[in-house]
Amino acid sequence: MAVTYYSGGSTNSWQDNGDWVADAPGQDDSAILDARYTTTLDTGVGDGEKANTGGAINCPALIHIRSGFTGDLGTSTNYLHIGDVSLGSNPLKIVHEGTGTAYIECSEDDSTSLSEIELMVINNPDATMYLKSDQNSASYISTFKKVLLIAGTLCIEDDCWVDTLIVAPTSGEEGACTVTIGTGCKRVKATADYTDIIMQTGSITSNSGANIVRMFQGTFNHGTEGGGESQTDIDIAELQMFGGTFNWYPDDADAYIGKLFVFGGTFDASSTTNATRAKVLGGGDLKDIYLFEGGSMNLKNGKGNITIAANSRFHNHGGSLTVDDYAEIAFSYGTA
Repeated sequence: MAVTYYSGGSTNSWQDNGDWVADAPGQDDSAILDARYTTTLDTGVGDGEKANTGGAINCPALIHIRSGFTGDLGTSTNYLHIGDVSLGSNPLKIVHEGTGTAYIECSEDDSTSLSEIELMVINNPDATMYLKSDQNSASYISTFKKVLLIAGTLCIEDDCWVDTLIVAPTSGEEGACTVTIGTGCKRVKATADYTDIIMQTGSITSNSGANIVRMFQGTFNHGTEGGGESQTDIDIAELQMFGGTFNWYPDDADAYIGKLFVFGGTFDASSTTNATRAKVLGGGDLKDIYLFEGGSMNLKNGKGNITIAANSRFHNHGGSLTVDDYAEIAFSYGTA
């Protein structure tokens, strides 16, 4: 496994050996972009083709954009196409610590193969990363296994499948983590699956469903703020809140949160945004809602259309609950 450094040249091309200190990176190599040459690397970065085909790049084990690199990797119309871990012995990892924008598309060399990027790390408040999945169908899938945002801006585009998203800013960078998640961001192949999200703090705006959201601080906006096209299938199987604010206004005719635990922070469904959309708390079959002391829930949206699912129960352990006027609430005491 070799380490090779981007040094620039006449083409600014990934696959041009003359643009690297040694040869262009190959399978299992480490590709380093740093302060020695900071011009955007775009020409030849895939050229609209898929990874490992003529004109596109080989699959290294590591792409490390270091803090001294100020250029971009790819462009908004010419993403870096990469993701075939089967060609090398080391899972692909990409670390972005520069100040530019990286455009990454997880893809294969044909339309009938799986592809995967093992780990993505974004760690610079001035860094921006755009992610796309090339394949997301009943037969083939392109997967970002784990994405870790420490500082910077992350944009997960429509229909892009991220298995696990972790937003965990370092001290002093709490306001430097921003995530947007487009529509249809789930696994389609075989059994449908959704992203697990762990949020220490920061800001997330999502128009997709999720499996488990575990939130400690920050702001999570779930739904299309300000209106837009109606969405479907943007439910959350389980939400665990320890702090922060979760704003729930999905533009979906039958949105629900299956299990809800509000240990702290504010669960807010009172916005006028998409208020006419009926929403359901609880997933039935004793998938319940729990509100604890130190937490609050505001369901007063003026529409009276936020309901509890059949066979689900609401458990208040000392938190603050606000509902619409004239709402009918049934009480049970001393239950388990």
